[in-house]
Amino acid sequence: ALSSQTPAVDHCVTPPAHIPQCSSTDPRMLEIRSDAIEAISPEIVHAGTWPSASSPHATWWRDSIQTYLRNMERVPCGSRTRSGAEEKARASVIDWLADIHKGERQSLHLAMACFDEALADSAAPSARLSGLACLYVACKYEGDGWSHLSEFARRGACTTDELLSAESAILERLNFNIGPALCTTSKLWLDHYMASAGDSADDTDHNTVWLCDYLLEISLASLSVHSKFPPSVVAASAIRLARHVYKQPVWTASLSEISGYDGANLPVHLCTLKLHGLLRSTTK
Repeated sequence: ALSSQTPAVDHCVTPPAHIPQCSSTDPRMLEIRSDAIEAISPEIVHAGTWPSASSPHATWWRDSIQTYLRNMERVPCGSRTRSGAEEKARASVIDWLADIHKGERQSLHLAMACFDEALADSAAPSARLSGLACLYVACKYEGDGWSHLSEFARRGACTTDELLSAESAILERLNFNIGPALCTTSKLWLDHYMASAGDSADDTDHNTVWLCDYLLEISLASLSVHSKFPPSVVAASAIRLARHVYKQPVWTASLSEISGYDGANLPVHLCTLKLHGLLRSTTK
């Protein structure tokens, strides 16, 4: 079942003193030293620390975050073509993990990013066990409360030793590197867009956010979406389709400013059509 929890948008974060304070149009913002970016990245990448639209320096933070995440994101699964059998096995793992996972949705998205990255060049002896290990790693990385070893093993119908062995294998394949390139998921982008929209009921309607989360989750299993479009486009497309379903204006000036995509953006349009097809297939 999907979580009904909406993104946290009430945190007020003040830029560190060593970073120059400037407006969103100031060219200095695009020339922030790499050490400054590294200094702020740990606290801005986690979805729970987005500054709300009413926070001081919100525009500066939003644009800084946008620049950083755009530099980090990549198309998941984009470097490898999977057979039909592999795609079905992957979709089965995602459906299973979504059923057993009781924590934050970002953990599920990060788990699949780890799964695709770790198993890109090798066949897993047990796809489900590898998927469970990826979810275990993701929950620990995100600080998700649902990360107790024995609970994972019980839900995954395996022993704790089997889970720990699979976790070790996954981390070795990832070179123990779970960085921004993996964490910059479509769910993270959605939280960024929603938090940046602030308290505007027009842009953060509860039902719209819920449907966006659902669209992102079903898109995880579809390589026609997951391997074709970067996460920021998938998140923007989910918002566009959800607003259409609830008979809202599909795109607004504030969403264009927040996302960096206008309503006529071709990748967003094509991805929206893909998501629409997935939604129709799940609601027949």
